[in-house]
Amino acid sequence: MQNLIEVSGFDEVRIKIETLSFVFPPPREFVWQYIYSTPLANEVEHLYDTGRAALEHEVVAGKQKLLKGDALIVEPRVVIATA
Repeated sequence: MQNLIEVSGFDEVRIKIETLSFVFPPPREFVWQYIYSTPLANEVEHLYDTGRAALEHEVVAGKQKLLKGDALIVEPRVVIATA
């Protein structure tokens, strides 16, 4: 990545890799907060109650390994480049 940035004309390029930590509400709450803050909200509005329940169940089940207590903890590794 450093080479790509330098070839693009930037000087004094520094690359740093960090793990960030984001704390979100429990998955059942988070999924609806997320959906209704995106264009997905229009699509979800057309689902029947059973469809919304199935979506919620799938998301909640898939996020169990990210739970610490009731909180949903997401810790992505990110690459930060400065020049």
